[in-house]
Amino acid sequence: MDSMDIDQSNIGESPHLLLRPVSPLESGEGLPYAPENWPNPGDTWHWKVGPRISGKGYFVDRYLYPPKYLPGLDTEILRKNKVFRSRLSLQRYIRVHFPEADVQKFFASFSWSIPCRDGQGVLPQKQVQLPVYSSDEDPMRDDGSDTAVCKAGNEKCRSLMPQCEAETLPAMPCDICCGERKFCVDCCCILCCKLISLEHGGYSYIKCEAVVSEGHICGHVAHMNCALRAYLAGTIGGSMGLDTEYYCRRCDAKKDLFPHVNKFLEICQTVEYQGDVEKILNLGICILRGAQRDNAKELLNCIESTVIKLKCGTSLEDLWNDDTPTIWSGTYPLITILCFDLNMY
Repeated sequence: MDSMDIDQSNIGESPHLLLRPVSPLESGEGLPYAPENWPNPGDTWHWKVGPRISGKGYFVDRYLYPPKYLPGLDTEILRKNKVFRSRLSLQRYIRVHFPEADVQKFFASFSWSIPCRDGQGVLPQKQVQLPVYSSDEDPMRDDGSDTAVCKAGNEKCRSLMPQCEAETLPAMPCDICCGERKFCVDCCCILCCKLISLEHGGYSYIKCEAVVSEGHICGHVAHMNCALRAYLAGTIGGSMGLDTEYYCRRCDAKKDLFPHVNKFLEICQTVEYQGDVEKILNLGICILRGAQRDNAKELLNCIESTVIKLKCGTSLEDLWNDDTPTIWSGTYPLITILCFDLNMY
């Protein structure tokens, strides 16, 4: 898209705005993608785009960060970490807190729609139909498009799924791995650059959710087996100093892996095949082996006991039977079980 093209979706928008195409996850302040000098002279608004791109070449997800002093930023209208995620939510906010303001003139002062830079793979990438949103926060309503794409061409990308309410912060701008043409922060492993899998509750990958700057998390993901091979997960001594933790190579933050492994039992109860159950449980064993924390040791004991029962011929139906409450109670003796080859995960 030529930088001189003017987005016609903003009715009444100033014809003097030069819409510079930007890269995925890029951010900035002021014109042409954020207001300036509103509501008071000198006020600075910031903008950011996500990884998803519409079939028309515009970003599906764009975020607007208002000046911190503005009133009502902790209200129900703006409940997601003081970030406007749709035109509708911004319109509602202005009408409530600035009833005398000319909303149409406000939106005409900048461009809500943001074009993607040429060469970012907008047209060649596979397009997928987005789920229909019923929320006011539907990001697709603002550019009139009904398709979005993943940079890596992954039709099962997490960014194409309805966002969970708990995931309120966007990923930080990244010009290292995310600068690669086909690397998607939402679905590409930071260590091997291959796609992660959402199968079985996403047990096989970990996401770094460390807050790295105001309003942003790291957001990078990694295969658990890649992290284990690279000595970035589990219990690692020396200068790394990990105890059932994951070390993010991108932001240097550590994440506790105990809650991640602790979900494996619930995940396994939804899995149909014993081989898949054993893969999940043995990954948990690899993560927990050598742990110094008491809760991690107890969980390791329980998982190993469960694997023993499977090896001894216990069926999945009997394993998850409600009449067997001691399955993860740690009543079986701790027996060392070698980890399966990580290539199996």
